[in-house]
Amino acid sequence: MLRSLCAEWRKTRRRFDGLLLLLVAGTALLMGVGGAPDSLQELACGYSAIFYTLPIVHGLVMPVGMAALCSRLWDEETRSNTAKLLFTLQSRGDFFAAKTLLGLFDLLVLAGLEAVGLLAMGRLYAFTEALDVGQLVWLLAGGMAVEAVLFAAFTLLQLRFGSPVVLLGVGLGCSMCGFFLAMLADIGGMAAPVLYAVPFTWFLPLSGMRMEWDAAARRAVYLPQPRQYALLAAALGLCLLLTLWGRHAVAGKEV
Repeated sequence: MLRSLCAEWRKTRRRFDGLLLLLVAGTALLMGVGGAPDSLQELACGYSAIFYTLPIVHGLVMPVGMAALCSRLWDEETRSNTAKLLFTLQSRGDFFAAKTLLGLFDLLVLAGLEAVGLLAMGRLYAFTEALDVGQLVWLLAGGMAVEAVLFAAFTLLQLRFGSPVVLLGVGLGCSMCGFFLAMLADIGGMAAPVLYAVPFTWFLPLSGMRMEWDAAARRAVYLPQPRQYALLAAALGLCLLLTLWGRHAVAGKEV
């Protein structure tokens, strides 16, 4: 197992996955912040505004980001069809476990980059709101859970089709659909039940913040909402199920 993990780590040297993770995290943060705060009111709720908008942005950015990450992680084995040679050198179980652990490490790095970027923006724009560490941890935990579901699902697609074009096409479709449903839910709540039924839109239900418009003060008010621990557990369970399915697919792959 350790040898397989070391082999997978050596494969990353020329893939520059870190640049992809930095691009995904940077894009999400820039879209989530939207621009420099231009009033004292915006500075007073800077972190809360980011905690509210980032899950929406994640629904748009992360399906494509996870598709690209999964494609790069599996591209060498699936596109070149090297499984026949590879499985004579290492066990299928160790191979899949090493790929899965490396993918999990990438998700941890992505969450770390988002956390560092969020804190840096808070210092750069001098937010006067105190950082709620609990909200930050919940944001990262919920985001990682849904990203893991997406990564496991795209792994199955890559094993089935072996084409990055298929993954990116599906990822783009999920992004557009998820963003559309998020906008409907934000406007009138019409799509709220659908958000729970579609796993790649779980970023929004797992959000720890909600927004209300104060017409008298003409400003947005951000309020914490109950944390969906059951949905978080469902995301982790679905991720485990898809991962086991992927392991079975590798075990039964014809070479």
